[in-house]
Amino acid sequence: MTIIGTGIDILSIKRIEKIFTIYGNLFAKKILSNYEWTDYLKSFNPINFLCKKFSGKEAISKALGIGMQYGVTWKQIEIKNDIFGKPYVQFYGKTKFLIQILQIKKTHITFSDEKKYTIASVILEK
Repeated sequence: MTIIGTGIDILSIKRIEKIFTIYGNLFAKKILSNYEWTDYLKSFNPINFLCKKFSGKEAISKALGIGMQYGVTWKQIEIKNDIFGKPYVQFYGKTKFLIQILQIKKTHITFSDEKKYTIASVILEK
């Protein structure tokens, strides 16, 4: 397989805390898919949950090389975890169509977080 894109995003947890303080669940509803929303409602640390989803989706948009435009939207990128906790990505709508056009066969995503920051790294393979 050939790497066709990489993306990385580092996010200040305080930034999401401030946004959440102002907008609350409206922010969560804007960036989360329906599946992610259900998981969010069950999460023990909603701020950390939002940080990972936001950072992961930003890193994916950077790996695609177009950001959140041309039909790529927050809700069309869904980050889930397998039974072992390893994150993986599913795409929907125009974003899925773009993934098919670009012939992306594999999306690798990983996260790390500390007290003040969350980081996401993405590799797209053809």
